[in-house]
Amino acid sequence: MSDIISEAFDIRSDSDYNDYFVISKKEVEEQILNAQYFYDRVEEYVVTKIKDGRDIC
Repeated sequence: MSDIISEAFDIRSDSDYNDYFVISKKEVEEQILNAQYFYDRVEEYVVTKIKDGRDIC
């Protein structure tokens, strides 16, 4: 999971601070898939904690 966040952060930083940053359609699609995977795992975690009656934090 940390790899997904790290890569997304690097791309965001590059796009913010590099004047001519270009990302390919393939790379964008990969980031979308990674974001969906990350979201799904977090959702599973939260739902499991709620069902178990545990505190999320």
